[in-house]
Amino acid sequence: MGMGDAAVTDTFTNQFTSFLVGVQAYANPALFVRFSAGWGRYLGDNVLLESKPGTPQRRDDIRLAGPAFGFGAGVEVLRWKRVKIGPELCITGMLNREGLLASGGFLLGISID
Repeated sequence: MGMGDAAVTDTFTNQFTSFLVGVQAYANPALFVRFSAGWGRYLGDNVLLESKPGTPQRRDDIRLAGPAFGFGAGVEVLRWKRVKIGPELCITGMLNREGLLASGGFLLGISID
């Protein structure tokens, strides 16, 4: 609110944290699949909440927790001594009272054995 250096700013966060335990298996020397399960929580500040038709939309803080899961798959493209590098697909999710909350990503994995 306001302008310039005197403006008041608010910082809002959306945070998903999970504690997962799982297994990783190799289909061949370079291709792997990972499964995990555990517990997760979501903290959201100033989230736009669902409202009934004809009522104004509103924002509020939301706190959720529930069973969580993870899935990953990747290929180790480069190998050099004990270092392995390759692309990886990663998905994590959580079941809670509002439904399913999930996120995913495509990343570059680096591992050292």
